[in-house]
Amino acid sequence: MSESLILMDINSVSDFLKVKPETIYSWIHYKQIPNRIYRKLGKRPRFIREELIKWFLDGAEIAKRRNNIC
Repeated sequence: MSESLILMDINSVSDFLKVKPETIYSWIHYKQIPNRIYRKLGKRPRFIREELIKWFLDGAEIAKRRNNIC
């Protein structure tokens, strides 16, 4: 049995989660979402649909930003 991997771009994920694309880019930059749900192809993230849905159904927790105080 063969499963096809469905990838979503930032706009599709934005529509799915009902947040702005800039918010998703921020979550990626600050490592607030698990890296298992996306891969970068070039400079653009592509989200693995099944992992994104699983993360969302599991509560979609966003890690808190760390303060980088020197």
